[in-house]
Amino acid sequence: MTIKLEVGKKYRNRNGEVVEIVKELIRHGFYKFQNPLYISYSIDGRLLKEVETPLDLIEEVNELVKKLHKHAELIKAWADGAQIEWQSNSGRWLSTTQPEWDLNRCYRIKPPEVPQWRKDLAEKMKVGGVLQFNWGGDNPWKESLLSIDRVLDDEGNMTEGRYRIKPETKPDVVETWSVSKDNFYKDSTSSANLKLIWYGETGNLKGAEVLK
Repeated sequence: MTIKLEVGKKYRNRNGEVVEIVKELIRHGFYKFQNPLYISYSIDGRLLKEVETPLDLIEEVNELVKKLHKHAELIKAWADGAQIEWQSNSGRWLSTTQPEWDLNRCYRIKPPEVPQWRKDLAEKMKVGGVLQFNWGGDNPWKESLLSIDRVLDDEGNMTEGRYRIKPETKPDVVETWSVSKDNFYKDSTSSANLKLIWYGETGNLKGAEVLK
């Protein structure tokens, strides 16, 4: 049965839900009518040009809309271009371009992909790297309790620049020298008479020892 949408009238979709048309769009090509969720339809009630969908409007009704669809917010987001995932019986989230909006199924907006900098942190943690965080300013870096799984969680809340892998401490540098009144040079033999110790992190002189 072919219908012709009109503002103020109510229609039933393929899911059996009643939808009211509240607005007619001007100069919008194929999509000219909207429901209260801003989902747009063609004049004959279709949501997409090429294929049928469960949300297509198929017949006019005169009953009042009692409540919004269980997935109303997600349906609106999908109509606006959001990527939708549904949860399988095994608990896995699977992508879909044509959600059925089954009332007994769970749906969600596809979370953003885990950024590469967090993947890099996780890889270093797998080989023994220690994760640290810093809240900025003059605050010191502190060890983080986040697990690798949490770092890779696609819904995790982490800010780039506030997390890092603890830098390896550079060892002190020890040199031995032979020093006389007229000459001095590096000497790694038993003839050396002076030992100098340099901080590995800064390169500054840490200590000196005369060798007998």
